[in-house]
Amino acid sequence: MSNVTSDSVADGLVNRKTDLEPAGDSVVSWVSAALFWALAAQGVVSLSRFLTTMTVGGSFAPADAAEGAMLGSAIQLGYYATAFSALMIAVAIHEAFVTTPLTVFMQARQESAKRGFSGSMLMASLGIAGLVLAGTLVFLVAKELLPGQYMTLYHVLFFMGLIAPLQLLREFSRRWLLANLEVFPSAVFELAYVTLYLSMLFALVLMANVTAVAAFVAIGIANGIVLVAWWMHHRPRFEFSGESRQSDLKRNFGYGKWVAGENVCWNLTIYLCNWLLLIQINEESAGVFFACFTIMLLANPFLLGVCSLLGPKSAAEFHGNGWNGLMRILFQYAMLVLVVMTMIAAFLWFRGEWLTSVLFDYAPFFERNYGGSNRVTGLLGLSLPFMGLSFVLTAGLQAVQKPIYCFVSSLVGLLVLLGVFTFSTTEPDLLTAAWSFVCAMGANMLCRVLFLIKAKSDVAHSPGTPTVNAAGTKAI
Repeated sequence: MSNVTSDSVADGLVNRKTDLEPAGDSVVSWVSAALFWALAAQGVVSLSRFLTTMTVGGSFAPADAAEGAMLGSAIQLGYYATAFSALMIAVAIHEAFVTTPLTVFMQARQESAKRGFSGSMLMASLGIAGLVLAGTLVFLVAKELLPGQYMTLYHVLFFMGLIAPLQLLREFSRRWLLANLEVFPSAVFELAYVTLYLSMLFALVLMANVTAVAAFVAIGIANGIVLVAWWMHHRPRFEFSGESRQSDLKRNFGYGKWVAGENVCWNLTIYLCNWLLLIQINEESAGVFFACFTIMLLANPFLLGVCSLLGPKSAAEFHGNGWNGLMRILFQYAMLVLVVMTMIAAFLWFRGEWLTSVLFDYAPFFERNYGGSNRVTGLLGLSLPFMGLSFVLTAGLQAVQKPIYCFVSSLVGLLVLLGVFTFSTTEPDLLTAAWSFVCAMGANMLCRVLFLIKAKSDVAHSPGTPTVNAAGTKAI
């Protein structure tokens, strides 16, 4: 963590006291604490998702389990992963029109205007949650017209849709705290959710009722409880004004339409392989691939924790110090992320097969299909440096309000994935899916590098654009 706590990183922090900032300490100490709690919050959430994958995938099923006991399997994990990917698409759209504009525009607001802005964003979040619920009810009616061989998947998708609004509102709550640079309360909020959820997941194991549907129900209940507590505590910090809401929503749509496209393309790139494997092979293959993918995502606590802090930090740095400050902080975070992601990728290349076999008992699957060798986890690990740099570059492009560049980058990555998977010279399998994903992440990252350079050039040559002089003050 010390790699990112230099004075140059601290310079861009907004001038605000928080629960994390000890009296008399330097702002550098604040950044250290903020980064620690950001990593801790993301760590506990990633841990809950990882344990969910293991539980639904059958890792905790005893060998002498009673016949008929539902303790998870690769097939159930295939259903869960596919439905979870649909949930992430909903979260991505919500992020585009609500939580990303919240993060970007909150830093430019005066304290007196933040309550009204927060109220507008909450209403937007509720609106999207309502649309998702309405779509779920339509799906309930229309699923009888869909192909019958996927009825179990439709059942899981329906229950996922029922809890999706609560997931969206919890995401808003977490991002609202981070947008206000309240990192410690955000970590406490996430820890409360994870504690509740894992308690219910443990209860499902004891009751021998571990299915994809049961896991989503537990997610919904835990979300509902923490949301009630959050609202009771923070209600006075929200104001609701029809006039400001209309202007905020209009700006959010103008900014978020490209972010929505970027988020949907990005999440399709992340999860599309599961759908392709489920449709072209079977549910078991999709579940095993998701298990290997989950091993790769052990890097998530670090990556997403750092980037949760980098998003509002980049926006504040750009507003305060312009391009010089933004590029400085992006470089520092990029170096940190690149070193850590490369180390994890190397570990997975050499020991990923062992780690997968320890956490998931899918050796019989690889014996039947791949001669007993699992190279899928190691291949997926090669994508981590590309993915990490993409996250850092995204924070920069969003800070300078160039979401269209993020959209095009993600679209290119998605097309590369489809191209490699579709036109591979071998039959579609897990290795093809893994190579497709690595190529997609590489193309995605390269596009973001080129677009960030272009964005800086566009600003430099745009008449009337605010610039920053050598003293660090803005000039027109």
